[in-house]
Amino acid sequence: MSAYCEWGARKGRGPGVTKDDFQRLQQRIRELEGAQGSVVPQPPASGEAVTPSITHHQPIDDVESNHGNSAMMGLLEVEQRSIPNEHENSSAKSFTNQLRRVLNRNSTFSNAQQSTSPKSTPAKSHRRHPRLDDYILPPRHRADHLLNCYWDLVDTLYPFLDKQTFQPMYQLLWTGGDLDEEFPTFLCTLNTVFALACNLDAAIEPAHRAREADVFYRRADEFLELDLVRRQSISSVQCFLLLGQYLQSTHDSQQCWTFVGLAIRIAQSLGLDLPQVAGASPEDETSMIRRVWHGCVLMDRTLSMTYGRSPMITPHAAAAVSLPTASMTEKNNDYAADVSLWAPEASNDFFVETLKLYEMMAELLTAWYSTPLYSWGSHGDLLASDSGGLGAKAIGKVLEMDRSIWVWRRNLPVHLKWDVSDPARSRMHQRQSNVLRMRHHHIRVLLFRPLLAKFCARETVPPSDERILPWKIVLQCCITCVETAVDTISVLHEAVTVNPLGKMDELLPA
Repeated sequence: MSAYCEWGARKGRGPGVTKDDFQRLQQRIRELEGAQGSVVPQPPASGEAVTPSITHHQPIDDVESNHGNSAMMGLLEVEQRSIPNEHENSSAKSFTNQLRRVLNRNSTFSNAQQSTSPKSTPAKSHRRHPRLDDYILPPRHRADHLLNCYWDLVDTLYPFLDKQTFQPMYQLLWTGGDLDEEFPTFLCTLNTVFALACNLDAAIEPAHRAREADVFYRRADEFLELDLVRRQSISSVQCFLLLGQYLQSTHDSQQCWTFVGLAIRIAQSLGLDLPQVAGASPEDETSMIRRVWHGCVLMDRTLSMTYGRSPMITPHAAAAVSLPTASMTEKNNDYAADVSLWAPEASNDFFVETLKLYEMMAELLTAWYSTPLYSWGSHGDLLASDSGGLGAKAIGKVLEMDRSIWVWRRNLPVHLKWDVSDPARSRMHQRQSNVLRMRHHHIRVLLFRPLLAKFCARETVPPSDERILPWKIVLQCCITCVETAVDTISVLHEAVTVNPLGKMDELLPA
């Protein structure tokens, strides 16, 4: 379709246009009209790659997932744009992409990544309401096995679902019972549960887990409709939390960020972030409401660290609702005398301690990476900042945060302490203590890493005057950072050496 423009001189009080400018403009329009009518797009030759033209800046960290930044910023436009992350120095995604760019030079690793990583599901232009014939489930024995894997390996770390409510609905699904309006939400949640379980099922070869998990995720995706958002129930919050949790193991960062954001907004619409709502229900419901809301907080903090973005939930909003009660059984609410007698779903100790640790991580990211706390002097002096001694203040903040982390570790329940030998400790508690150990190390590395980077990049030699003590403090922080990283590697190496690869998920975090 072609268009033509006609131009004429305007007589009025406004500024005039010279004749030469007017002629040049007309000539340019004629050239563009002629080019539009004569240029016909040619299909690429057989086997020739088509390279799209990129007219905007693209940061190095986002080469792999060009649509990720839009989700991180809350943008839903089709147009891709480059907006720097606020916490880009702390972004785990940034660090992982740097490693991947190095490792991808090896074609074997690149091919393995392409074969095991599920592809992002393309957006649907139209969704139809699924019929009963569309409800595809695995054989009953397989479904029971995957559900047990979820309860044993996922729910013990992320208790977003209520087993007492979920199991009866699961049984109704096989007996033909009526699940009413929760049917689509439940099926979406169930398939997401199966997808999460596939990633941890020791019966599946590690190289095949991602592919089998993606099958169930695509089935869950078929039930994602606008009604799931409009319904605004606790079930929909749980569903979006699980979807976000699953997508953490894929390259679809946009959907991961979006689903967790939907879970948070629906939870706030339901008032789950209000203490009067969380405390007004019966005791069992109160416990579930608290776990769901703090599940939103946990995922918000996790994605903030992973993608280098600011958290959606403020510290005040996170603390407004009391933490779930720890070390309490669901039935009689009595403290168990023997830790080994606790049922996995009856103890919230691990979940509560994780929430405390991740709240400290959120404070760390805000204070350390979002502000010029470590803007040292222009000449590399670690302690004499151009803006008034922020270097010394930063070291004081580091020591304060490190002490808070130390107090948290000291007050851990005995069955979660990784430095306490207990032969009677259950396998579940052993795994939980290992996970806490890895997360503790990770946060300490985040705490000391900027000091190490600035120390290694300094332009001046250590002073010999009265500031030698602060320099020793900085050096000790750098040593602690390296020792923490080495200890993390040692734990992983020991676990891989002693145990088969398929059992790693039963001992360590993902």
